Amino acid sequence: MGDCGLRVGEVLDVEPQHISRMTDGRHYELEVVGRKDTTGGFVDGKQRETWLPVDVEATINRYV
Repeated sequence: MGDCGLRVGEVLDVEPQHISRMTDGRHYELEVVGRKDTTGGFVDGKQRETWLPVDVEATINRYV
């Protein structure tokens, strides 16, 4: 999951519904919700999206 830019505490929170196909139709992105917020402006943490390699997407869906 290091290829996706995930923090250690985010790895176990990944779920298939957080994965979406990018507009080019060939790549994926992963929505990371409720995590690190250094600004203090978000009650449940900030939301961000990160690139997800195709082979990692396949692995996640294989083991769900």
